[in-house]
Amino acid sequence: MILETERGIAEKAEKIIEREKYKMEITEKEEIYLCGFLVEATGDFWAKYEHETSLHEQPELVDWSGYEVRFFPSSGERIFTACRQKEKVASPHYELLSIPASAWAVFDIDFKIEQDSQYAAIHEWLDNNKNEYKRVKWNADRRVDESEFVVCHFDHDGIFGKDKIMKMWIPIERL
Repeated sequence: MILETERGIAEKAEKIIEREKYKMEITEKEEIYLCGFLVEATGDFWAKYEHETSLHEQPELVDWSGYEVRFFPSSGERIFTACRQKEKVASPHYELLSIPASAWAVFDIDFKIEQDSQYAAIHEWLDNNKNEYKRVKWNADRRVDESEFVVCHFDHDGIFGKDKIMKMWIPIERL
C-alpha cells in the first residue's frame, strides 16, 4: 500500500515537473466562434483581415484577442486569421469558423526569447505522450483537407500584451 502511494506521488511530481518544463496545461474548451479569413500561409497573412476591418464592422466580439488557426494539410499550410465573436452568427463580410469543443494541450510560447527551442519542446512533449494522447484532425468545416491543426491565441489585453506570451492550443484526445 505504501509503495502504491509513493508511486502515485512520484507520478504526480513527474507530471508537475514535465508541465513546468513545457509551460503547458491540459484543459477542456467549449466550442468557440471566430470571424476572419482563411488564407495561404505566405507573406502578410493578416493583411486581408486588417483591410476588411477597416471597411466593415465586425460581429460582436468577446475581446480584441487575435487568433490564428493553422492547418497543415499535404497541400500546404493554411491559416484562418480571426477574432473571437460572442455568438455563432454569420456576417456578410467575414467567414465564420466554429472550432469544436475539445481537450487541448495548451503551451506558452514566449516571444521575448528564441522560439525554435520552444516549438521543439512541444514536439518532444507530443512524442513523449503519444501513447496517452493523440492529436485531433479536422477539416475546418470542409475548407481544407483533414489535417492536424493548432490554435494560436494572442491575448492583446492580457498575457500577450504584457509579457509577449502566446498560447498555442493543440487539440488532443486521450487514448
